[in-house]
Amino acid sequence: MTQEEIKQAQQECQVTMAKFREQMERLAGIVESYEGYSPEAFEESVKERMPELRRHTQVFLVRLQIFVEILNNRILRGDSDESLERS
Repeated sequence: MTQEEIKQAQQECQVTMAKFREQMERLAGIVESYEGYSPEAFEESVKERMPELRRHTQVFLVRLQIFVEILNNRILRGDSDESLERS
């Protein structure tokens, strides 16, 4: 795997993490303002967020797993890259 491919995998992982974090922040905002909702509206708002949160969670975990596998294979082969360690 080339250095460019490793950087690409790292960037994809960072992008999906940002999307996951955004979804968590939206959900946290709903939870923090729960007093402004009726119980039914609160439940509906949370349920509306769950499919998107689940999707972003799954995508992030897959990207993270791929990135870790890439790094593990480099370590097992004895490859080293100082620029990757600085990232």
